[in-house]
Amino acid sequence: MSPIDRCKTLAAELVAHNIRAAVDPRNLNPPCVLFTPPTQIVMDVMCGGAAEMSAMLIVPGPGTGDAWQQLENLMPEVLEVLPVERVTAVQYGAGDTPLPAYELAWTETVSWL
Repeated sequence: MSPIDRCKTLAAELVAHNIRAAVDPRNLNPPCVLFTPPTQIVMDVMCGGAAEMSAMLIVPGPGTGDAWQQLENLMPEVLEVLPVERVTAVQYGAGDTPLPAYELAWTETVSWL
């Protein structure tokens, strides 16, 4: 399965668990999970390999203790669906009002055949 197809499948699973999720930032409606392109794909087999997958768990701003609590409250539900290996506290967006977020990362085998 290609990286974007895998992310679409995972997004549908999150939606089935009543968590908003999308692969297109134009559909961003926090709190939600936004899937982003893999940060790296190591091509170790023909037409496929190990992809460093990435998604962002984003909550409405500002980045206060309340936002941190929202992130923490959503994590158990997200972890029921996503095979997360690493979590990094980040902000999503630019300008005066970036949104609090966790970057979620994991490795999966992907293929374009």
